[in-house]
Amino acid sequence: MSETLRAPAAAGGREAFETDWLVRFERGGGGLTGSTLVTGDRGRLALVTGVTGATGATGAPATAVADGVGVVFWGDLDNAARLGESLGLAGASEAEVLLAAYRRHGRELPRAIAGRHVFVLYDAHRDLLLAARDRVGLV
Repeated sequence: MSETLRAPAAAGGREAFETDWLVRFERGGGGLTGSTLVTGDRGRLALVTGVTGATGATGAPATAVADGVGVVFWGDLDNAARLGESLGLAGASEAEVLLAAYRRHGRELPRAIAGRHVFVLYDAHRDLLLAARDRVGLV
């Protein structure tokens, strides 16, 4: 089984942009294309670049990987500085803050962050795939 998340699509009359990335998650063996970020016994998370015909937000997503957990993040975290400081990560990237916040909040992570964003996180140890976007859905 594999799932693919393209860059966030523009909708509702908002301006459409071209992008060239997507996130791919695959269970089991097989030919996963792209740069694998996290591999576990049961799945792999990869960032695929060079995708033609994908529409969505401009700019490349940020990634962070540590201890069997990987995240692909696009957007802006309004509370990144405050959250980073509370986690002892002053000056860290938003993706690194998101990864550390996951360790503290687990599945409740989307409630702990604010801003316009979309992310996919895979925890290979727990075999947990977590995907979320901002509440308003502007991204």
